[in-house]
Amino acid sequence: MQPTTAVRISVVAAAVLSSALLSGCAGTPAEPIVERTSQMAVDYPSYDLPQLVGQADRIIEGTAVSTRDAVLYPTYEGTDPLLNPLSEASEEEQRAASLEGAIAVTEVELEVTAVHKGEAGDRLTITQTGGVLDGVRYTTVQEPLLVPGSSYLLFLHEGERPALLGGGAGSYEAADGGYLAMAAQAPVESLSRDELALLLAEDRRATE
Repeated sequence: MQPTTAVRISVVAAAVLSSALLSGCAGTPAEPIVERTSQMAVDYPSYDLPQLVGQADRIIEGTAVSTRDAVLYPTYEGTDPLLNPLSEASEEEQRAASLEGAIAVTEVELEVTAVHKGEAGDRLTITQTGGVLDGVRYTTVQEPLLVPGSSYLLFLHEGERPALLGGGAGSYEAADGGYLAMAAQAPVESLSRDELALLLAEDRRATE
């Protein structure tokens, strides 16, 4: 059995681990070796259902096609110390800080089957919290990873990379003609297609 540890990550924006400093670039480890598992407690903003619909940049239905482990490295840009605490640090110090702040993520490729809000092509890749980094598989119950072959209703936040709004609150698995919540912090346990249609209509009226 792999040993398990716990870590806590604070997410101050709706996108996965996004802030003014976490806009970095991703790299993909080749065939990662997992030596242990670490459970992350991630603090996501909370949303009720109208907020989830209203604040989502895209609302789509899709089937997960594939996943791959990746690493998100923070970048430190700008000369304002309030926005960039490392503005006066050397390039070497900034590079070391970026490596130290690396976050394991998973990139999920989706086949889009319906677009309810915003725009999306036939394929879309989103980034989720958790993945493999330095031999450790990081997971969190606040954002269960999407599974290839399964279909979902997703509320997405735009940013450096599309990500689930509110972590797992923004993902519902398709089931029995409706949708079932994937995480405990979801605003409702289940959602019917008729309920979704009413919420979308209300959101459109509010933005007209």
